[in-house]
Amino acid sequence: MYKYFQWLVQEILVEHGGFSDFKKDLGQPFGIEVLPLDKKDVQYPVTSINADEGTYNGNADVIESLLEQAAVSSSDLEEYLEFFHGDLSTKECIEGLKCMCTIEQTSRNHLSFLIFIPGLFHMKMASADAYA
Repeated sequence: MYKYFQWLVQEILVEHGGFSDFKKDLGQPFGIEVLPLDKKDVQYPVTSINADEGTYNGNADVIESLLEQAAVSSSDLEEYLEFFHGDLSTKECIEGLKCMCTIEQTSRNHLSFLIFIPGLFHMKMASADAYA
């Protein structure tokens, strides 16, 4: 960790402190937790479904359809989390679904694997609303 801070101080001095003669000696910063270059994210394109996202049943249908199309097993849902993105109405529906499913036994039926991530626009609007 100290190597990173040392490089950062050197970079600040070279870029902003008048030591531009040493720019060729600066090198690259040290990685703290470097991911291997051969590791890639996998994307799963899915088909659309006819569901009313404004209702709890519609959101449940969308979630179930996404899990089926991605071939996610129930055992995977016990170990991993699934991130869902949407607007504030989707967030409310997902929270409502979680409340309705609290007595279920499995993670798939309990929906404990769902993590909602609001969109950037909605985050900005909530921040502006809180500021006003």
